[in-house]
Amino acid sequence: MHQDNLLLDIRSLVFGVSGVVLLYSLQWSLAPFAYIQWSNVEVATRAYPVFQVLSGGMGLAAFGLLGIFSRRFRLRASEKLEQTVSLRHLTIHNH
Repeated sequence: MHQDNLLLDIRSLVFGVSGVVLLYSLQWSLAPFAYIQWSNVEVATRAYPVFQVLSGGMGLAAFGLLGIFSRRFRLRASEKLEQTVSLRHLTIHNH
């Protein structure tokens, strides 16, 4: 692997990891409001559903940031797609 390609792969990975860290930080900043009950504040009843929805979507966000936006993932996926299309093309013409 050439050094330029490695640097591009690492750069896209760093952007993805930074995005995941930012999203997890924002999500977990809501955790005290979702789980801690204060006697005079009604925040917990409103923050818990928002926290749960964010928690449910974090896997999809992590896949998007670390997978789909990754240069290496897109390169490998496009290669696999080209192989599949060429194999399908070969099997259609052989029958």
